[in-house]
Amino acid sequence: MYVNYFSRALAHEIRGSGVTVQTLTPFYIATNLTKCSDYIGRPSLLVPDAKTFVRSALSTIDMCDNTTGYWSHELQVRGFLLDAILCVKF
Repeated sequence: MYVNYFSRALAHEIRGSGVTVQTLTPFYIATNLTKCSDYIGRPSLLVPDAKTFVRSALSTIDMCDNTTGYWSHELQVRGFLLDAILCVKF
């Protein structure tokens, strides 16, 4: 949340300079560091390998200001947000 606020402020500060500011907030990515985990250690539908993730994240440059960088991560965020909205008591 705070990183997004910082990114928005930075983008406002340097607008017109030709520099693109984008916030990237990914979920899990299967790397050598995560290989000890049964869930995130191997690539799957929800956990891409690093090369796949980077390719996807790079394709979002100049498309949006805030992204998770990968399609299934985006769906997970949307699902969590929907869960949060549905769990709010009025």
